[in-house]
Amino acid sequence: MTTPIVSAVFPFPHPLLTPIEGKPTAFTVTRLRKELFANARSVHCTSGGGANGFLGIVMAAAPYLLRAGEPFVPPEHPGIQPPHSATATQSQITAANRLFDTSLDAFRRYSQIREILRQQILTAIDPTYYNVLEDATFGYADITVLTLLAHLESTYATLSADDLELNRMRLADAWTPEEPIEHLWIRIKHLRAIADAGGEPFSDSTVMRLTLSALEQAGVYSHSIQTWRDRAELDRTWVNFCPHFMHADKERLRLATATTAGYHGAHAAIQTSGPPPLPAIAAAARAVPSGYTYNNVQLGYCWTHGLTKNPDHTSATCNHPASGHQLNATLDRRLGGSVRLFSDGPRPTRPPRVSPPPSPLA
Repeated sequence: MTTPIVSAVFPFPHPLLTPIEGKPTAFTVTRLRKELFANARSVHCTSGGGANGFLGIVMAAAPYLLRAGEPFVPPEHPGIQPPHSATATQSQITAANRLFDTSLDAFRRYSQIREILRQQILTAIDPTYYNVLEDATFGYADITVLTLLAHLESTYATLSADDLELNRMRLADAWTPEEPIEHLWIRIKHLRAIADAGGEPFSDSTVMRLTLSALEQAGVYSHSIQTWRDRAELDRTWVNFCPHFMHADKERLRLATATTAGYHGAHAAIQTSGPPPLPAIAAAARAVPSGYTYNNVQLGYCWTHGLTKNPDHTSATCNHPASGHQLNATLDRRLGGSVRLFSDGPRPTRPPRVSPPPSPLA
């Protein structure tokens, strides 16, 4: 792959198109087209309504007309400037010269942008995947941007029914709370782009149904999932879906931070108030599963109550679970559960307070 084309004259939003490594796919071709559209629109042009820049270079005539309301007519070369009439006044000569220069500048600008955009495509993709278009004499000089895009889309961006179904099922792929929830929305956006490119876009209801499956597998949004399903049907829209679970994730992280801070505070208090009553639990709280034995102390873990000295008190056997309790949570896979220390036995007895001796001056 050759050096990507960077335009120093036109400040494109994508000076370098995202390179396509290996064979183009529906997603990578869609991304490339999107970046080209942004570049073409960023340069002002009066043709085609004047509101879409040079988009007509990279968008086919029919969809451009539908978008702009009028066709994109490329500027034509004005040819050789005709001689002025013998009776022309100086102002008429000046006006004619200005009109010719303006027409020539418009054509040169159009030709320059068209060539830059074409070269951006040629350098973003391995020639293996478009050399069928190469002319034996002129190479790619006469190959337009629209011809290149049409070739890529018809050859590599066509998805089979199996491809589309596999792409749809990826919406339900497991997502783990260890990664930002924003990654989930990005994944959904990419999968929807592929479906759009394949001509079978996802409905919002399909996206929400399969995404809920992914969130259920995460095991930390049970309450939020239930409150979502309790909403009125008209309120369960994709517009409301993301903010609902963004709020749920923010609250989950806030509670986890508060719980962790409480654990560290309690642990520090134990360390500074004489012999610690539960040294084994404090040491084992780092990474032990439910049912672990440490220094002959048997431990259990409960999603609601945290680490306990009762090995029979687990997430699955808890008699007083909190809302959202996860039955399959263990200490090494807490699923958002408690991290505090909790003793099922009697509280340790504090040593009796010793009164200070009376003052000799009393």
